[in-house]
Amino acid sequence: MADYCLARPQEAKHWHEVSEYLICLEAQDLTALALLISKAAELGIDTTTYTEPDMNNAITAVVFSPGSVTRKLLANLPCAGKRASRLVTATQAAQNASSTPIKKEV
Repeated sequence: MADYCLARPQEAKHWHEVSEYLICLEAQDLTALALLISKAAELGIDTTTYTEPDMNNAITAVVFSPGSVTRKLLANLPCAGKRASRLVTATQAAQNASSTPIKKEV
């Protein structure tokens, strides 16, 4: 986000004055993320990408300029971490079930 603000100070200032909302969404995988970046470029949406050196410099995060076109492009993406939190919850439930003593009827 800081790189985005530095690269686009006027947009960042407007965002700060009008909204200050920051929403983290999750793409299915790196290919889906690349497709979103490509589609954003086609639609004239400015983006700032972030790469992960530990993943062969793969793009792992993107900031999209705010606006109604961006909202439409990203509307079908889930909030980041939802899938992970479902996995954690399922794992915790399984652990709890296995550690709960079962009463035997006599």
